[in-house]
Amino acid sequence: MNIQQISNNIDQKLNQLDQQLGQLHAQLPGAGDNREQLLNDMAALEQIKTKLQKSRSIMWQAHELQSNGDLKRWQQKRWLGIGLCVVSAIGLLMLIFLVLSR
Repeated sequence: MNIQQISNNIDQKLNQLDQQLGQLHAQLPGAGDNREQLLNDMAALEQIKTKLQKSRSIMWQAHELQSNGDLKRWQQKRWLGIGLCVVSAIGLLMLIFLVLSR
């Protein structure tokens, strides 16, 4: 599962939570004895919603950090490759000089 799919799943869960919270808000005026239970359920759903939002945020931050790390490694490998090419070219020039100087 890639990062976009996970993010979409979290968004779907958040939408479901919003729908459930809306239903509980609609039931609140006529709740009577169940009012306290509804309020507790709503508070629990709000906490879950907050945690899901934080999880999604942390997930994207981790993904960005990983992408930046991959970019740095790629740049380091690129410079290493360029350095090896330069050293090889210098070695080739030295060999040519030695062959031609004999």
